[in-house]
Parts: sequence; structure tokens; C-alpha cells
Amino acid sequence: SIIATSFRFNKIILNMDTIEQENLIITGKICPYCSKKTQLIKTDNVFNKNVYGWKYICQPCEAYVFCHSNTHNAIGRLGNVKLHALKVELRYYIDTLLNAGIFLSFVDVNRYIRKTIHKTINYCHVENLDEVECEEVIYQMKCELYINKIVYADYNSKQLYCEKL
Repeated sequence: SIIATSFRFNKIILNMDTIEQENLIITGKICPYCSKKTQLIKTDNVFNKNVYGWKYICQPCEAYVFCHSNTHNAIGRLGNVKLHALKVELRYYIDTLLNAGIFLSFVDVNRYIRKTIHKTINYCHVENLDEVECEEVIYQMKCELYINKIVYADYNSKQLYCEKL
């Protein structure tokens, strides 16, 4: 009984550590690739708009995330080149489904993402997804396009699709 209680207690601590680490990743405080603390740096020319802002970076992993305007609050998790490219692709499919009327709002999009990646948090945002989650949501969105018989241009090849995946 004492061992079982101790085991359960350690498991709870482990889960709390995992939740705390995930929060640090999503807020840009630690790198999801190497788990090291990130640097907050001032940037200029954000998105080629001559806007000064902040971003968290991990130089060894070449990962970064921008902050919300005039704050030190990260927009999401740090991402490397691959993750940033996947997020751009994911936004393309989100826009396609929004324009087709499958999603009525971004609230619907976030709800769909939450169900797709089986997260229990109330707010799933594109910027908080990792590579595996992005790939899964992209695949499921392509399936939605097929199921709803929506003709769309594949993001990478720009070929028109409305066929079985």
C-alpha cells in the first residue's frame, strides 16, 4: 500500500512536470528540440513590414518563434525550418476549408484540430502544434476535402485533386 501510494504520487509529479514542460515549450521559454532555455531577442523587419518586435530563439537548433506585438508573449512553440513550412501548408488547407464553408470560423478550426490530435486542452492553435501533429491535421484536412468532393490544388505540387488519397 505504501509502495503503491508512493508510485502514484511519483506518477502525479511526473505528469505535473510534463504539463509544466509543455507549457514552457508552448510559451517559447524552452526549445522543444533540445529542451534548453531559449533566448529572447529584439528583431527588426518582422515579416518585411519594418516592425520591431521580439522573438525567442534557440541558436543550436535554429528554431524560433515570434512574439505577439509589443509583448514578450510567444505566438506558439519554437519551430525549425520544417515545422514553419508545415504550418504554412496547414494554413493553406485551413483557408481552403474555410473558403469552401466546411469550417465557419477559426473556432471550428481549433475544435477540429483538438479532435484530430486528441488534445484535451480547450484551445488548440496551429502555432502550438509540433511536426507530427501538423502532418496529421494536414492529412485529415485533405481527407475532409475528398469526402466533401472539393476540388483543391495540392499545396506542394499545385495539381488539382478530388480523388482518393
